[in-house]
Amino acid sequence: MQPQGMSEESRCYASLDHKPYDSVYRLFETLIDSPVARVWPHALAIRAWMSDHRLETVSGEPGRVGHFERVYPRDVGAEVPLPHYHVYGLAEIIPHRLIALEVLNENGGSYGETREKFGFDSILLVDMGEKTKLIFFMIDVYTSKSPVRDATAQQRHDREERELYDRVYRYFDNLKRNVASDDRRASAS
Repeated sequence: MQPQGMSEESRCYASLDHKPYDSVYRLFETLIDSPVARVWPHALAIRAWMSDHRLETVSGEPGRVGHFERVYPRDVGAEVPLPHYHVYGLAEIIPHRLIALEVLNENGGSYGETREKFGFDSILLVDMGEKTKLIFFMIDVYTSKSPVRDATAQQRHDREERELYDRVYRYFDNLKRNVASDDRRASAS
């Protein structure tokens, strides 16, 4: 039985405009001049290349499903509400293909963001023979709709997106350096 005055059709989703949450999708990619077998162990050593933040293991073993860490960005000012960290867990591994991370704000929010948020970050490796395409695909989901942004909030959002873009490509450069260093050691022996 449906509530009085509400048609069956009005209770059904008719488009994504009616969804009760916000989602943000981001995709970054790079090409690494080494085969997947050489890139894989470096990609799995996340803290060795995603180095802009301090990472603190909460539970589990790095590089294994179930590893859970707090992520402390180094550039958060005192004006930003506590806690100054978020968390992620290593949710799934498909060797030489996928590292799946689940990312969460702390219970009650992180960095002053009170909307509940979770994310699904995928590090995908594509075998291209002597090269590897690495794709970092991020999906962020907020469990409630975003309030309309005023001009100041929109500027902050735009700045944060540019900073994320720059950070991810720094991470890619770090990973490339780590792989190249390992390749040089291997060829020298």
